[in-house]
Amino acid sequence: MLNDETRATLARRLWDAEADVAPIAPLTADHPEMTPDDAFEIQLVNIRRKLDAGAVVTGHKVGLASKAMQEMMGVDEPDYGHLLDTMEYPEGSPVEAARFCFPRVEVEVGFILGADIPPEGCSQEEAAAAIEWVVPSIELIDSRIRDWKITLPDT
Repeated sequence: MLNDETRATLARRLWDAEADVAPIAPLTADHPEMTPDDAFEIQLVNIRRKLDAGAVVTGHKVGLASKAMQEMMGVDEPDYGHLLDTMEYPEGSPVEAARFCFPRVEVEVGFILGADIPPEGCSQEEAAAAIEWVVPSIELIDSRIRDWKITLPDT
């Protein structure tokens, strides 16, 4: 487990990599002890910065949900993150490719919830009951980590 100062330093490295559009070495290269919990806390540091700058959380995502993707990326569990209004590109909107380090596109299924789900201990039945509708979506993914050489904490 990393301390708060180290997490803040690593969050700054990722923040700068995004701002400079300059990929960096995996965080786990310098901190092999980094856990997924550390990574989620690091993610939250930068999400809070974006919220403080006016961004709004519009959703959440689960990544690496399939066994095939987990095996391809060498991980054994999904990851998750926040979706912000600043990340959305409505249909027909141009996307400035130069703002991404190494973009990739994935076809996804979006679940629009009509009700909140419990943050812990949610059953499949409770999750399914909260779904209002399902939509196709295209996810533009990017990595601040050079050459996508990532472990679960690096995602």
